[in-house]
Amino acid sequence: MRKLVCTRSWVPFLVGIFASSCAVTAKLPMNRFESPEASGKAFGGEVQLAYQGRNEVELTPAYETRAPNLNDPSVQKPGHRVISQTSVGLMERMEISLTLLQPRLGLKYQFLGDTRPKASKGNFSMALSAGAAGSSEKEYSAGTSVTPATSYELEETFVDGALILGWRLGTDALLYGGPFWVSDYLKTIYTSGTGTPAVNSSGRIDSYGMNFGVQAHVEE
Repeated sequence: MRKLVCTRSWVPFLVGIFASSCAVTAKLPMNRFESPEASGKAFGGEVQLAYQGRNEVELTPAYETRAPNLNDPSVQKPGHRVISQTSVGLMERMEISLTLLQPRLGLKYQFLGDTRPKASKGNFSMALSAGAAGSSEKEYSAGTSVTPATSYELEETFVDGALILGWRLGTDALLYGGPFWVSDYLKTIYTSGTGTPAVNSSGRIDSYGMNFGVQAHVEE
């Protein structure tokens, strides 16, 4: 079976930013490419490629001249990236998933409706999804006669959750979507060659939004 997926996200917004090129940017994923229907059996699963949107929050436009600021960040235009996702059934209604390139481990449980192999036209399904991911980056600037040597480290830990609802238009077509939430816990270490001590900051960014998706299944 080959699955073609087209998913759109809208109404993303950011709240709760608390303290603590060359820009330092936090990146929160938006699109969710998970249907509410589980694989229906242990070790059943699927693999897919997707083009994911993400919220981008700039902590500093140029770390060589300005330290990352978690008190007054700047929300940028959404970015995009290619991701791959593999999901495997742990039991009839529960799946575990791994998303790359930024590793995310997820868990989904379908609590309403028929699973994928049994689903027919008119099937209404609901599931809960949760996951965790992490990333880190380091940059160093040797400095010039005008600007001192600087460096920064950024560590991000993500946790997310979603409620997924779906309705089958037919055996081979599924409409699905629902609300999601992502929390990004950030830590930064900024060092300047001016002789001042390293600055450690931490904070959190919460992102909320709504997804809408269409799946078409083509039997080969």
